[in-house]
This record gives sequence, structure tokens and C-alpha cells, in this order.
Amino acid sequence: MFRRASIPLPLAGFGLDLLKGEARRAGVPLADFVEQAAVLYAAAPDTGRPSRRVPRFVRESEQRVGSSTVGVELSPDVWRALQELSEEQGTSVELTVLHAAMLYAAGKSGGSPSFYAS
Repeated sequence: MFRRASIPLPLAGFGLDLLKGEARRAGVPLADFVEQAAVLYAAAPDTGRPSRRVPRFVRESEQRVGSSTVGVELSPDVWRALQELSEEQGTSVELTVLHAAMLYAAGKSGGSPSFYAS
């Protein structure tokens, strides 16, 4: 049984355009792109790279830009792994998934993926 979650995308402009553009280039809906990013992030070993952590300014910021959300379905194992990672970082699963999606999109758009072996 998969867990459904509504992941806020508190982005506008460049950030949201990056996610949507990379999903479009991959030929998948945005929700599938975000799900894939979450699955890969949860499965990736922690190599100690700073980019693996949700940035402090994201964890501590109360202000959000934009109000989009995306519905995702994640297996219980992936959800549990994301919960553990989130607790270690002092953040929510939703922000961890958002971070994973942004890293995945940045890697796909020509940046160096920081934890994906693509």
C-alpha cells in the first residue's frame, strides 16, 4: 500500500520552472518526477556531501514563495526512509522531498548530481 502525500512546492519563478521543465524533458508528469527524486534520495547512501542536507535557510524559513502542491505516492519503505532522514536533519518529510526534487532537477539540467548515479 502506497502512502499518498501532498507535497507543497513553495516555489515560484526559476525553481518551479526548473522542476516543471525537467519533468517535461523527462516526458513524465511533475508528480512522477518528484516521486522518482524522492525514491532515489531515500535510497542513496550518505556520502557526507553538504548538498545531501536540506539547507538551513529552507528548514528555518517561514516565508514561502508560491503555493503549488504536487500529489505523490510513496511506498512505506521510502516514506520511512524519508522520515528518518528528515528527523536527522530537523525538518519535515515534505521539505526533504522538495530538496530531493530540486537536486534531481539540477542534476538533470546539466549540473552535477550530488547523490544520484545517473
